[in-house]
Amino acid sequence: MAKNNGGKAQGTANGGTGGKAQGGAVRQRRLKLWLAALILAAGLITGFVLGNGRKTPVDGDLAVFRIGVEPKHIDYDLWAAIRFLDYMFREAGYEVGDYVYIGDLYPKWADKAGVNVFIRGFVQFFDLRMNPQSRNVFYMHRFSEFYVEELRNYDGCLSSQKKSIEEAKAKGEPAADYLPSGAVPHPHLKPEGGYEYDVLYIYEEYSPDYDAFIQRFHQPKVYSGQHFAKIDDETREAELRKARLVVYEMIAPGRDDEDYVPYAAYDIISYGRPLLTNRKTPLTEKFGGLIRQFDGLEEMKAATVGALGVADDVRERQAGEARQILRKMTEALKLPFFERLKAH
Repeated sequence: MAKNNGGKAQGTANGGTGGKAQGGAVRQRRLKLWLAALILAAGLITGFVLGNGRKTPVDGDLAVFRIGVEPKHIDYDLWAAIRFLDYMFREAGYEVGDYVYIGDLYPKWADKAGVNVFIRGFVQFFDLRMNPQSRNVFYMHRFSEFYVEELRNYDGCLSSQKKSIEEAKAKGEPAADYLPSGAVPHPHLKPEGGYEYDVLYIYEEYSPDYDAFIQRFHQPKVYSGQHFAKIDDETREAELRKARLVVYEMIAPGRDDEDYVPYAAYDIISYGRPLLTNRKTPLTEKFGGLIRQFDGLEEMKAATVGALGVADDVRERQAGEARQILRKMTEALKLPFFERLKAH
């Protein structure tokens, strides 16, 4: 009984003036916690504005690439585009730090970046924190959906999709600068001691019919674009060197500008390797017949047979000539984008 009475007395006391005072204190604490959470959320949205952005000195010559794709999902084309963009930043006088990826986009060491380069793949990515002391750049690679709002509030935007940029400008909407065709100037890879493969087939979208077709040739090798991007540079170059013919197959039309040439294709050309890829007007205009092209599966098969029927020295010479054309194209690139970025 004593325990029950004590319980009632305690309950009465909690319901009295003391209970009201305690309840008010609880509400005040909750309000403070709610305000703290709101401030934290605002900080996450606005980036470093409320935090290190005002305290951490930035290095105007340091560019950090913040990539909105997990490394395991980066394919050869996005990998080649990132490397080419890296090369262009270095040519413009920037130091490019280690890349950081979705899931850990904001390590402490990268707070000092004078230029933040946010890199978008096929889909949107969020959590884009902009340091007001830095210059912030957005690069859109290939995309299935695109919203003009994605281009707002940056100091500069770049994209690989020329037609989409032109359409946005025609409508008076925010638009990006075009990142032209090009590749990192690689060493010329020449076969040493003969070839190991007749065909090195790298695909964005796997064609089982073509895979079955190339099995008739000597030791064909097949890679997905994601797998080819994951191997280290030394292995990648060794694989390219071993092949008589490198075949790069794009995804089916519809998600890219119709004239888009993958940076992966330019990467292969930059190594001086014989290439067969999807037919694109820019390739014909720039390289003529030095780059072999196809429309559809049957032409892809016929072009493979035709390329392998050419004498090895002729095919290698043509690939070397294409490489020299690409090098001159890349050396001649002068992007007003970088002039505006430095002047900002």
